[in-house]
Amino acid sequence: MSTPLIPFATIAATATAAFGLGWMAKPATSHDARPSQSTSAISVTERNSTSTSPKSTRPSPIAAYLPARGPMDAASMSKAMSAMARENDPLKRAAMFTALLEQLAPANAKAAFAACHDCQRGQRHGHGLGNEMHLLLNAWGRLDGKTAIAELASMAKAQGDNFRGVTTDAFHIFAVLSGWAIEDADAAIAYVRSMDRNVELFTAGIVQGLMTKGLDDAVAFIGTLPESQRKMRAHYMVGVADEMLEQGTRAAAAWAVTLENASLREGAMSRVAMTYAHENLDAAVAWVSDHADQPYAKKALAEVAKAWAAKDPQAVIDWATVLPEANQSAVFEEAFDQWTEQDPTGASEYLATMSDSAMKDSALQGFAQKFARKDPAAAASWAEIIQSDQLRMETLTRIADDWLRHDRASAKAWLSRDSGLPLETQQSILEASERNPWERSQGPRDR
Repeated sequence: MSTPLIPFATIAATATAAFGLGWMAKPATSHDARPSQSTSAISVTERNSTSTSPKSTRPSPIAAYLPARGPMDAASMSKAMSAMARENDPLKRAAMFTALLEQLAPANAKAAFAACHDCQRGQRHGHGLGNEMHLLLNAWGRLDGKTAIAELASMAKAQGDNFRGVTTDAFHIFAVLSGWAIEDADAAIAYVRSMDRNVELFTAGIVQGLMTKGLDDAVAFIGTLPESQRKMRAHYMVGVADEMLEQGTRAAAAWAVTLENASLREGAMSRVAMTYAHENLDAAVAWVSDHADQPYAKKALAEVAKAWAAKDPQAVIDWATVLPEANQSAVFEEAFDQWTEQDPTGASEYLATMSDSAMKDSALQGFAQKFARKDPAAAASWAEIIQSDQLRMETLTRIADDWLRHDRASAKAWLSRDSGLPLETQQSILEASERNPWERSQGPRDR
């Protein structure tokens, strides 16, 4: 797969935000509740004429824009959507928007989006329309995902929309894909697999749509993603785990450990552990301890350690000593991260009493990285006594990266004079920071 247009951290943050937006007004999971794929929209007037409910006598909130027969044309849809955006009463606006979605058809969907987008771009009347836009695009994706994406890409190119280096059609396409995946998952997946940009973001749209159909569908799809997307697979599972957590923490914990794919289990367990540790720390400790000898439990152990260490870092260190060696490092890092925050003197004194071991190296790494912002030179001195060559190199590199962001001149002097890092590594660190002009512009900061 080609390199995505935006970096992993930004994509992860974007996908997370997109998941949240999509679930603000989660569509019904019933198949019967999905919009029709026919070329005409569901007529509000027809619905009202056949209903026996007292509400059938109420006029449609968009009656002034409805045609006498058939679906709403593009011009009427545009006017009605603009009127919805201008409505100050939030309940009336919601009713208008719901009625407009019922009128949405392939012939007027582009006009609906253009009107909503124009209002959003102008930020008129302060309504935002963020959730309405997402739902509109989701509905358009269910009607005709392929055409919707082609139209969005064309409009974005013409308007030159851009956000953090990503054309805004990418965010809109995410929403379309979440709807397209509900109606025709195979076609939506094939589209994403044909792309060489924003693949992680678009895949998140597929996952969101499949979650609407059922969590098993979403998990099965995530399991088909290649090993090269291992980090993102775990990230997508966080969204699925969030949905499971609505059924209760114990139920989510029981579900997470049954997942057959180890990397999916890792992502789900880490998210469940975060909530579990805050709701019932003792139960969370017992739960992750049962899996402490497994690689997939490493992140979950770290999440529980983080919550526990905020209250009692020494207890977490004691717990780490009885855990299997392979997963001790993650727990030690979290414990010393919190201890350094609360009592750096006590943490450093404890470190001085530890015998050389992998646990001490991990503790030194956590201590040095936490202390780096306050005193990078002192943090580097602590990092230099790490016994593992690889871990020592990684820690010193991270300290240098952070130091360059906050005091470039001092960091460069330390790199060349005192770091002990190979010249090739020094040059690589400097070149990486040079590629980010934001870092160069910050200069020294008060610590």
